[in-house]
Amino acid sequence: MHMSSSHLKSAVALIFTLLGEASATQTARGVDAHGFKENEIASKQGGHVAGSASNELQAKTGRAGSTKVNYKTIA
Repeated sequence: MHMSSSHLKSAVALIFTLLGEASATQTARGVDAHGFKENEIASKQGGHVAGSASNELQAKTGRAGSTKVNYKTIA
């Protein structure tokens, strides 16, 4: 199966999003987080895990997984 470049980048962006969510969930469960502040900390840590993985992939491949085409900002 062959994916176009834009579809592959979207798939990679989705993978890192899922990694961030899974990391945040595991972190929150690991510290038994309750309330907004504790879950906010766990979410930021999950985002850091996904960001680090994304940066490492980009450094190894020379290609960005997230681009202006597949990344949306919060309005």
